[in-house]
Amino acid sequence: MNITVVGDFADPLSYRASQRVEQSRSLGLLDIEWLAVETDHLRPMTGAALTDAGAEQVRRLALPGEAVPNIGLRVPNSCAATAA
Repeated sequence: MNITVVGDFADPLSYRASQRVEQSRSLGLLDIEWLAVETDHLRPMTGAALTDAGAEQVRRLALPGEAVPNIGLRVPNSCAATAA
């Protein structure tokens, strides 16, 4: 099956989604096309710390064996990566 995945390189929820897409792709279930978007146009160029609430949101969606980001992790501004 061919699908297009839209996500932000720096967004913790996009990271979670990419883990699941990669699992399906590795099983040969999906043919993936990636499309980058910037979800937070107001994030400083130096990035911003992942908040307790942001980390908890990603943690709640974690399945067994999936990585969970650390609170305080710097979430980068994805403007340049998306433009590239």
